[in-house]
Amino acid sequence: MSPQKNASGTLWKVIPHDNGYFQLTPMFVEDKGLVLEGNGGFDSKNTLGGAAFMSPQRDACGTMWKVLPV
Repeated sequence: MSPQKNASGTLWKVIPHDNGYFQLTPMFVEDKGLVLEGNGGFDSKNTLGGAAFMSPQRDACGTMWKVLPV
């Protein structure tokens, strides 16, 4: 977490897809084609123990996000 400011790591862009999902990329890696990827939960078998990370932009399920009402 970081204080709110106009910093590249705090500015995110939504990349919409036709299927209702979207990808997220921060300003500082947008030109590198990287998007936020989830890591499948907190199971110890998962890489990084569930931590999110940046990965190449592709149509992988871990890079697709959807906002749902709660």
